[in-house]
Amino acid sequence: MPDAMASSWGAPEATDTASLLQPQQPQQPQPSPRLGRARTITAIACCAGLGLGFLAVSSIGQTTHVHSSGGATQMAASSPKAKATGTPKFTARRSGYDKLSDHTMKMYGVWDMIIEPECEMMFEVENYDSSNTYVWNLTATPEADIPKLDENSNSQQSSAGVEVLKQEGGAAVAKFKGVNVYYRVSVTMYSDQHPKGLTHTTDGVTKYVRREIRTLTDADRNKYLDALHTVYTVSQEEGQAKYGHKFVSHAHLTGMHNSADYIYHGNLFFLTSHPTMQLKVENALRAIYSDVVCPYWDFMLDADLGENWTQSVLYSDDWFGPADTYPEDDYRVRGRFRDVKKLVDVNETKFPEAGHSPYGMVTWVTDFNKQEYLQRTNKVCDFAMTESFAKCDKMSHCFGNYSTLYEFDMCMESNVHGNLHSMHAGLFDCAVSWQAWYEENTWVTKDRLSFFAVQMEKNMYDAQESLYTDYISCPTRCSLQYDTYESCRCTPSVKGWDTPEDMADMLSDDDVRDLLQGWYDVAYTTGPYGNLWMEVYYEGMTEKYKPKQGTEGTADYISGEKLAKLEMLLLQTLIFSGNQGVMASGASANDPLFWVFHQVFDKALQAMRLSPKYSSYNMTWNNNVQGAGDRWEKASIAEIEEGLYTTPFQAEIFEPSLGGRIDAGTYLNNKQLWSLLKPDTTSLPYVYDDFTSWGGCSFDPFSGNLTRPY
Repeated sequence: MPDAMASSWGAPEATDTASLLQPQQPQQPQPSPRLGRARTITAIACCAGLGLGFLAVSSIGQTTHVHSSGGATQMAASSPKAKATGTPKFTARRSGYDKLSDHTMKMYGVWDMIIEPECEMMFEVENYDSSNTYVWNLTATPEADIPKLDENSNSQQSSAGVEVLKQEGGAAVAKFKGVNVYYRVSVTMYSDQHPKGLTHTTDGVTKYVRREIRTLTDADRNKYLDALHTVYTVSQEEGQAKYGHKFVSHAHLTGMHNSADYIYHGNLFFLTSHPTMQLKVENALRAIYSDVVCPYWDFMLDADLGENWTQSVLYSDDWFGPADTYPEDDYRVRGRFRDVKKLVDVNETKFPEAGHSPYGMVTWVTDFNKQEYLQRTNKVCDFAMTESFAKCDKMSHCFGNYSTLYEFDMCMESNVHGNLHSMHAGLFDCAVSWQAWYEENTWVTKDRLSFFAVQMEKNMYDAQESLYTDYISCPTRCSLQYDTYESCRCTPSVKGWDTPEDMADMLSDDDVRDLLQGWYDVAYTTGPYGNLWMEVYYEGMTEKYKPKQGTEGTADYISGEKLAKLEMLLLQTLIFSGNQGVMASGASANDPLFWVFHQVFDKALQAMRLSPKYSSYNMTWNNNVQGAGDRWEKASIAEIEEGLYTTPFQAEIFEPSLGGRIDAGTYLNNKQLWSLLKPDTTSLPYVYDDFTSWGGCSFDPFSGNLTRPY
């Protein structure tokens, strides 16, 4: 049980303070990590009028003048002074948004204030009294007062700068430069009762805030989507010439995620690789707009839509475009991202390390779809899948049943990430219509058929690449100029299987079930929901699978004859398959949706690492190593000989936070990534907005409490 685990971070967490990034600086005595406790002092007035010529002694004994670039800024608002009030506490928030909750600040635990950079920040006096005068002082925190949170902490104070935009009454508006820069904000209240003033001072750090996409203002959401559209429609060369070296095109990002070498799913590399890729794309977005708000999509909020999940606002034409696209339009996305294209690399020279289709597109080796534009559909062979997004109880279950880091990852990947890709990739150009079959076989429920539809789409790659290679023949090269799907696709290699009907004539029910066993094994074990719609039985000592038949006499019972019809449909579709959208593969990053639904897993891992309850669990990197990218510190000898690294991620992604302490071109290992992704340090440029809202559940990782059981 978790509470029996060692009360430490385990092996990964030990690296958060380990000497990972060279060269090192000598450890010096530091102030408390939670710097800048709100403090109240008495300021000394030395100039009359208390206006912009005001001069004050700061809380650390340094004299601070009116604003100059990169230095401190003071502002005063004067009004007839009458009654006194208490110490003038204030709140900080980005213009257009509420302040971060006390719970969020408590989760991170090392900062008293988050200041969002490159945007309008509003500071507002609580219990404002118009009869008093308020003077604001905004300055970079002195180096001596900046905490050393861990070995990855690096001072960014050289990039500090404040631009004051407005001051009126008890409020000030300013823009702050730099990320992971510490600033000191003070407000002094003057009244007849307190002519020398009462001052409240708070230190904070600049961090970007990731917010749920529906909470963004219309202007910020459109700016984000516009920037993302630029990433998807501007080449790497053109983009870097215009926006700088941080810009990366979707081609680069898709090629990286569609690697033929690195395995990003099904193992612990999922937890480090996707947050690092996310940083890469957000760096590109900020190269376009420095104040862009990068959101995440809590898709669990849409779980209650059920089979109507395609009605989520995310699929609006002016957001990401629909999932319920039309066959007449070749399943192309409508709206803002309609002009997004797939990557064509016929000679495999632009992206030699990525998977390629027979047409030379950066997709997968059995992709016979030559459509050059982005496609997305919620249908498998004309049948609309009803399986919706994971509900929040699936996520909380992963927390509540934690045993090891690997098991936590598998739980999140299988039950929460689940079928996110399959739901959007679909299967079309099929030889058998599932919708027509469903209408003819009214005894099958829509949910039962939907489970098998999702598994069909999800596991088609395995079927064509390994499970049915003795029964189908797939070409390795196709011509974009001359071939069509009819001339270039997988076809049956068994004599007499010329049509789906031929299979029905030639195979017995037992033959069909035997041929399905390999596919059943994958569908049952990877699910999710495999045990809900399938069952295990034994023939002698042999374990076998079949669709769950139910108990005779009950409403959900399926007779043997009906079961045979369903199994024939499955096998016919596996042999006479169709085409899929890019979400079916590692090329899923070719769909802009990819960049909003993976942050939920990073947020969950941050909650795990920050929570007093869960952070004591054993988080040893107990990975099931499958290949390149899965190892903790070093690539295998064979991988090194192939020219592979422990991971494909370079230190440059984390700049400027590293401050050049490791060469930008150095490839990082998972030990370093785990350390750099530690949420309560200055190696990351962002924080999350909220840790209590997870879909429809109010789950508090700080205490481990749930509002409803899982």
